This record gives sequence, C-alpha cells and structure tokens, in this order.
Amino acid sequence: MKFSEGLLRARGQIVFILALALSMAIIIRLEALSTEERIQAEVAQRLEAEIVDKSREEEALRVLAASQAAFNETPDADTVANVLVSLVAAVRSGGLMRSEAEERAAQLLRELPEGASASVPNSVMLLVEIEMPGMAALRR
Repeated sequence: MKFSEGLLRARGQIVFILALALSMAIIIRLEALSTEERIQAEVAQRLEAEIVDKSREEEALRVLAASQAAFNETPDADTVANVLVSLVAAVRSGGLMRSEAEERAAQLLRELPEGASASVPNSVMLLVEIEMPGMAALRR
C-alpha cells in the first residue's frame, strides 16, 4: 500500500483528529476569555465592596457621634445603649479600633450613676461583651 492510498483510506480518522484538535483550541481560548471576565468581575466586585465598606464605616462613625452627643445631653440607659451599639457597629465596620471602643465603652459605663447600668438592656450588654470581650469585667 502506498502512502497516498493510506491517506485516502484514513481520511475519516484524519478529519476526526483535526476536528478534535480544533475544538480543543476553541475550548481553551473560550475558557481563557471566561477566566479573564471572571477575574475582571471579581476585581470590580471587590472595588465596589471597598466603596460600600467605606460608606458603611463613615455612616457608623456618624451614628456614633450622634449617639454620643445624645448621651452627653441626657445620660440615661437608653442613650448608653445607643452609644454601646454604635461602638460595636463602628468596630465591625472598621471605623474604630477595638481597643479604642473598649476604652470608650468602659469610660461610658463608669460615667453612669450607680445602678444605672443595670437598666441597660441585657441584649445590648451581651452584644458588647461578644464584640469586646474585655467589657465583661465592667458589667455591674
């Protein structure tokens, strides 16, 4: 059998192998494009999340300042609860360091009249103790 006869008889197999190679090349290219798009989408999502996080951080600090001002006007259990929850929100959003929040919360609880901290809802105190474990010792 001559080479040309062999090629003629194997043409079906040759076409199949060429089609397989071509389809693999197309799949690899599409996968590469898909990967690039996925990476670009992920980067865009992270950038958007950073912007949202920054706005949440600013909002948490604004709410903290407002609740602190309300406490300065009327230092009672409700305003203390507002300040404590605002401190937790500021820590969770990244706007305030945990150590600074613990110091501020401890000072806030020390400024309360004796027994007034008992009026602060247990759920608020529990939230503060979970977020800032050093606060458990200050609970009266």
